[in-house]
Amino acid sequence: MRTIQHYFKQAPGRILLGLAMIFVLAVAFGDHAFRSWRWDMTEDQLYSLSPATETLVSQIQEPMILHFYYSRDLARDLPQIRSYAERVQTLLQRYAAISKGKLKLEVVNPEPFSKAEDEAVQFGLQGVEVDNSGRKLYLGLAVTNSVDKTQTIPFLRASQEPFLEYDIGRIIDELSNRQAPVMGLMSGLPMEGQFNFQTRQPPQPWAILSQWRDRYRVKDLTAAANADVKPDVLVLVAPQYLDQATLDKADQWVKAGTPTLVVVDPKAEMAGPQPPKAGADAVHQLLAGWGVQYDPGQVVGDLNLAMKIGLRDGSTQRHPALLRLETPEMASQAPVNRDLEQLVLSTAGAFSVNDQGQPNAFEPLLSTTPEAALQPISIYADEDPTQALDQFQAGGQTQVLAAQYHGHVPGHEDQGLNLILVGDSDFLSDRLWARYQQFYGQTVLTPWSDNGSWLSNAVDQLAGGSALMDLRGQGRHQRPFVVVDQLQRQAEQQFSQKAEELKAQLADTEQRLQALQQERQQTQQMTLSPQQEKEVQRFIERRSDIRQALRQVQHQLDRQIDTLGAWLKFINIGLVPLLLILAYLFWAWRRRHSVRHQLAGHRSTGQRQAGGQS
Repeated sequence: MRTIQHYFKQAPGRILLGLAMIFVLAVAFGDHAFRSWRWDMTEDQLYSLSPATETLVSQIQEPMILHFYYSRDLARDLPQIRSYAERVQTLLQRYAAISKGKLKLEVVNPEPFSKAEDEAVQFGLQGVEVDNSGRKLYLGLAVTNSVDKTQTIPFLRASQEPFLEYDIGRIIDELSNRQAPVMGLMSGLPMEGQFNFQTRQPPQPWAILSQWRDRYRVKDLTAAANADVKPDVLVLVAPQYLDQATLDKADQWVKAGTPTLVVVDPKAEMAGPQPPKAGADAVHQLLAGWGVQYDPGQVVGDLNLAMKIGLRDGSTQRHPALLRLETPEMASQAPVNRDLEQLVLSTAGAFSVNDQGQPNAFEPLLSTTPEAALQPISIYADEDPTQALDQFQAGGQTQVLAAQYHGHVPGHEDQGLNLILVGDSDFLSDRLWARYQQFYGQTVLTPWSDNGSWLSNAVDQLAGGSALMDLRGQGRHQRPFVVVDQLQRQAEQQFSQKAEELKAQLADTEQRLQALQQERQQTQQMTLSPQQEKEVQRFIERRSDIRQALRQVQHQLDRQIDTLGAWLKFINIGLVPLLLILAYLFWAWRRRHSVRHQLAGHRSTGQRQAGGQS
């Protein structure tokens, strides 16, 4: 009996010691033993891979190496880049974990002027200068397969994080020993770019064309050298600016079942002064032969979606035909619209099915609100939209700006069609979805709308790349830290007050120095007087005091944020184990109390029995 009591008397201490040992072992070996076990509790599943990615990785036939170059030391004082790099590395570790050995991750810290930096440059990765020392920070990915074929992401920018899983998936798909599909391009617009005579800049291809070239073997089917090319997918852009022979050839490809992206436009603003060749009527007849109704003389306007433009007099005005489409205007079940937030179109046309088409094969992808209207193209001859606004009358009917059509050639049920129709060719141009910016000395393309993603999705779907198109975009990782933001706002107010005080001191001192200077000129003094020297010295001392105060405010802000961070770390790391330990201690105490009560009951019963026997 005494042994049992002794055991339970020592139980809490033994349990505490055992839990401590389990915690230490879990920290020491858990990361290695349970590396593939993940529980992603972020709102947008930032650290998880989609089922499409898992399918894509499972189909890898040959080993690949993921070379992740990250200048960890240089990023130490750049918290945004450091945080993003850690998320990228975690995502790449997930790729390697589910690949069953087919993907190997190598993380390299390319120190300045090292062999590793030379390798990064050789891969084509881009370094950005973070200071004046000439050192460059690298944050890029190079993927190689067994035959030394390489695909890269030269610099991983946080603004592109929603597309990271797609970009990595695209690279893996291209390196999987599958030949890229052939995309036949028939374009009446200068998508290769034009020479800028004002800036003397050479031609630069449209960004969407560069994206397509990264994914497909793009062939210009208007060139005689590509006359015998058989495309896997066809892209037809602004056909009114192509000759009739080219349109006839496109018609043959479409009726033969070639998946085709058809981009038409009542008013192709990017065409410039070039005159049409085949003309608008030829485009109307071309689409009518496929069962599609399209009027090249009418433009879609919608005041509910209209964007504002700047006029020559400096004022702004809504443009009825410059449309910003958001989620409600995108068909939610259409894969091409997945994870998109905003699209921009300008002077677009509308589609429907004609009398010979099949309505059940016509699926709207992008639409207006019911208050849209079809307006004659003539009222948009001027850049000023005032006339279009004055004559605007809502039609009470939704207009279809883009659609998917899986009908058959009228009169030929054995000839199936696979079309995606878009009513605006300017939709492809850089001006409606992307701009070039300088980033640490590098010129980078920064999308501000999702036109490029939509167009890439459309061609991927037509080319049969369902696995790639099913890759969901990673969510935006930015989340507001309310307490931290409040601390920063308070500090900014203090900084503002100190800055105003410093400005006032500067203004007052400059006025005094100016007055003293005028006095010196009047007395023809060549050096500063003792009074001037005293004023200057007083200003220097006062400026030093204010700067010291500014530093103290900043240090106080840092201490408050560090304290908050320490508490958050304690809650995330230590609180749960502590609660578990307390729960076990409470359980042990309850059990000990229960056993003691049972022992007391047994002792009392034994005493009663002994008394009865006596």
